[in-house]
Amino acid sequence: DISGGGCHLKKDWLINPKYLLNFADTVGPADLRIKLMIADKNWKKVNANTVKGMIGIYLIRRKEGKITYDDVIQQTNFLPVRLTELTLKDVLGTTMPIAKEGYII
Repeated sequence: DISGGGCHLKKDWLINPKYLLNFADTVGPADLRIKLMIADKNWKKVNANTVKGMIGIYLIRRKEGKITYDDVIQQTNFLPVRLTELTLKDVLGTTMPIAKEGYII
């Protein structure tokens, strides 16, 4: 099976892979681009079925306890595309101040 848990509208969305972003020892604000892509071999399996080919990215403030959709800070649209990206401007600056707990994507 090449699918994750789906979007937040599905009960299994919390089984999606998660990666911790921690911004320690920084010198100043920065822009950050996060890309998510379906591998060639998997894209050939899912692109005929647009629902299975839908991908997206969530940026979530890290916290103790269960993650809920209320913890989502930003997200991409979920679309049947091979590549999606989330661009964060002014990370650690005034637009998106640092969260000492970090973020999860």
